[in-house]
Amino acid sequence: MNNRFTLPFHGIHISEMDSRNRYVKTVWSIQREYDQKSNPRTLQLQYGNKIAGWIETKPPLPLKTNTFYNINGRYYFKRLAKDRYLVLTAEQYVDGLK
Repeated sequence: MNNRFTLPFHGIHISEMDSRNRYVKTVWSIQREYDQKSNPRTLQLQYGNKIAGWIETKPPLPLKTNTFYNINGRYYFKRLAKDRYLVLTAEQYVDGLK
């Protein structure tokens, strides 16, 4: 995934969602190792890439085209094509369901 997100999280949980905004399955989950001395306020990540100081709690699954995914309940993204993504806030996503 070439799009990079800058998010203030200590754990990242990405879930596949259906067209009615219902959870389908977890596609990737990582959490910060708590013994790390640094406490970054933001994190740049690329889907599926391991990050130093983080533990992968669910290995990444392949992302499907034209499927929405949720990031920690705050952001959504949809894979449009290889290396092309639409990123929305939760509010934008919910507004689009109406």
